[in-house]
Amino acid sequence: MTSANAQDWLGTVIARKSIGGFVFVQHVYSRLSERGQHSHPWLHLSIVQRGQYERTLGRSASHYRSGDVTLLTTDERHADSYVPGTKCLLSLAKIRIVRNSAQLIEQSHFIGGIALKNEDPRAPK
Repeated sequence: MTSANAQDWLGTVIARKSIGGFVFVQHVYSRLSERGQHSHPWLHLSIVQRGQYERTLGRSASHYRSGDVTLLTTDERHADSYVPGTKCLLSLAKIRIVRNSAQLIEQSHFIGGIALKNEDPRAPK
């Protein structure tokens, strides 16, 4: 996947909004939706609103459920599998970060992705 064209998306896009340099896209996955190894030319933030999905980075697979947030850096290779009924809000952006007070600006690079998992035992599984 190298572009944000509608035909590239898994699931069904139910909402899309651009705000500044960010694009927010909401998806629902009515059936099992899987995509093998791929990458995106943008910073990719996912918020699981309902359901769950599995993401594989290298040899490591992680499971995310409602309330979890994940972040993939630009061009980070991964595979995804969404269970039926999952709903996610995605934010896509090529961003730059300020690294120090001298205003040195360069593209952010993280290794291995970042995830915030919902650890509330009352949250739906």
